[in-house]
Amino acid sequence: MKPLSLTLSAFGPYREEETLDFSAAWESGIFLISGPTGAGKTTLFDAIAFALYGKASGTARQSEDFRCHSAAPSRECFVELRFLLEGKTYTVRRRPAQQALGKRGKPTTLAHQAILTLPDGRVIDTLTEVGDTLQALLGISCEQFRKIVMLAQGEFRKFLSANAEEKNEILGKLFDNSIYVRYQELLK
Repeated sequence: MKPLSLTLSAFGPYREEETLDFSAAWESGIFLISGPTGAGKTTLFDAIAFALYGKASGTARQSEDFRCHSAAPSRECFVELRFLLEGKTYTVRRRPAQQALGKRGKPTTLAHQAILTLPDGRVIDTLTEVGDTLQALLGISCEQFRKIVMLAQGEFRKFLSANAEEKNEILGKLFDNSIYVRYQELLK
């Protein structure tokens, strides 16, 4: 999966709507999100993980904490991730549950929402179906995503302390070692 763009609205420190375009970064084949402590790297990973799985990139934060405290009450908190997978473009937009101002200025609660637009234009808009479809497309669970993507964000110890079976499962999905597993079984 290659992220192409990420839009954040009232998410984390982003009071307004901001869009990050990652497409130029892929010209060299790989890119790195880096910066000093407090620069906002984890916010970007949280936004990507939330878009894909409805959860933060680590276990310390919850989706209820994503809304920017200084955003205008009328601004909806959401993230939208456009990504490329096997040559096809997908868009997922997800909104955490949040308090908002209704049409008459009265407080109302907006429910957690997820919308996945498939390459053929079909739209999936139920939380369960969006989650199941994305996990099937990506081939990894949220926990596996956290262990793979968040290695440099203080979660490396979790990967190192995982048992051999967990490491094999994660690395096997990441690097598709199925041919070697079959060969190993034939040798046995």
